[in-house]
Amino acid sequence: MTTILKAFNNTTAINDAFKWTRTEIIAFFEKVSKEMDTYDVEAGSRTTFATAVATVKSMTNTIFLDKAIAVKYQTHDFKLECLYDIVGWIFSVVGASPTSATKANYYYPLLALYCIICRRLINNTGKEPHMAQLTYFKQTVGTVVKWRVVLGTVLDRPKLARKEVARKNRFALLQTASLVQATEIDTSNVLQPNGAEAQKFGHCAETFPFLWYTAVKAQVDKPGVSGFSFLFTQAIAAEVGAEAQYKAPAGQVLQDPCLNCQTLIGRMGLTLANFLV
Repeated sequence: MTTILKAFNNTTAINDAFKWTRTEIIAFFEKVSKEMDTYDVEAGSRTTFATAVATVKSMTNTIFLDKAIAVKYQTHDFKLECLYDIVGWIFSVVGASPTSATKANYYYPLLALYCIICRRLINNTGKEPHMAQLTYFKQTVGTVVKWRVVLGTVLDRPKLARKEVARKNRFALLQTASLVQATEIDTSNVLQPNGAEAQKFGHCAETFPFLWYTAVKAQVDKPGVSGFSFLFTQAIAAEVGAEAQYKAPAGQVLQDPCLNCQTLIGRMGLTLANFLV
């Protein structure tokens, strides 16, 4: 049996965290904001951490903000308007990954934990995203080497009009990062069975993970950058509460990146095989 490593700077047993209620999740985030050294919150991201936590706490029955909040990913500025993106950012800046981390003993369980925490925070299965993604890489700053994770979800649960606003905002960030061209805002490489275009750039769970990686790419071991996607509702047990616990992904839980994301992987100069099931 695989021993699952602890998360958040080796402080938190993942199976214990699976049992957290919404109240306990918020309490943990608030504890981290007061003890950033203990949890090794990334230094450049600390100035916006408390704001992000307070925002999550305020979002009791919605996944979208009327006005996006500003956060820093390793000193780089981003605006987040979706609950799941804010939680993904928190996961991405709290603690580096253990040096012995593998998919089986850390990355798979951590993405599953992200999924279940998102579920507990919103407590509305109708608003759960369809897909979640985790990218991981080795970053070297001076003589300090750390393994980082970056996490996110898709935008396919909000109402269509609100979803499109958020997608275009994400697209603008992709354009600023030189990952897409302005002419691609309403195009897609993904086709539905009838031949019509499906999701467009900015929709996918990879969007913020790829943006955050790109922000620090000069310090990253590019050949080793890897990632995977989970079908959100299949990655965690349907039950919530004390009975929930991590289960290794099987069957269709793991998904290859869509053709849009494969295009972005190519533009970033990354190895596609590192993202395939």
